[in-house]
Amino acid sequence: MTVGSEMRTCGKHGQYEARVIEALGRVITNTRCPRCEDDAAKAADRYALAEAEEAKKRRVEALMRRASIPTRFKDKTFWNYEANEAGQERALKIARAYADAWDRVLAKGTSLIFSGAPGTGKTHLACAIANRVIANGASAVYSTVSDALRSIRRAYEPGSGLSEGDAINALADPALLVLDEVGTDYGTDHSKVLLFDVLNKRYEQVRPTIILTNLDRDALAGHLGERIMDRLREGGGMMVSFGWASYRVGQPDIA
Repeated sequence: MTVGSEMRTCGKHGQYEARVIEALGRVITNTRCPRCEDDAAKAADRYALAEAEEAKKRRVEALMRRASIPTRFKDKTFWNYEANEAGQERALKIARAYADAWDRVLAKGTSLIFSGAPGTGKTHLACAIANRVIANGASAVYSTVSDALRSIRRAYEPGSGLSEGDAINALADPALLVLDEVGTDYGTDHSKVLLFDVLNKRYEQVRPTIILTNLDRDALAGHLGERIMDRLREGGGMMVSFGWASYRVGQPDIA
């Protein structure tokens, strides 16, 4: 119990009132300057914050390495997307809202389909979303359909040490998967089954997927099947049309 106080002097902060305490029959004095204690606590908080920031930085760097976002799109953001007409403004607004509502998107497994001709900015906005997701500490992976199927087929190679299920799980595991070139000719019925397995596994695990395709709704349904299309709509999923000319139209040819 406190039985009194006495004045002491701190070499840094000057005089302070120290409590005199009786404990177990002994009288002891709190000789620690309260301002020094406050400074030490603030320093500890700053150190913990710096450690947390450094840990987050290392995690983001690791997530970026895993993401496989093409070099051309690693710096894509919502700020450097050119929106020059109403349709582009709408696509940008939807993409930004999707990233801003990431916690809700992840909880519901909400997916997006970006549909339009090559060069209309689908990959830019999808990678802007992925970059935002990664910056916030969640995992995101970019892959074309052909690369995704190739990664699964590697499991069949002798000595791979992986099963087909392992390879599918690797694509189902990221919090966000951006799957590009969906609807291109990926060959056999077995390839279509594998793609179905990846998308269905992500649906079952409530993992959002962003599909990038040159196909319209009916043609895409013909490739993926109505079951997958229905799953992509669940949780507020939507299809966004990129119905404008390619950004590359009018650019000079290389001589």
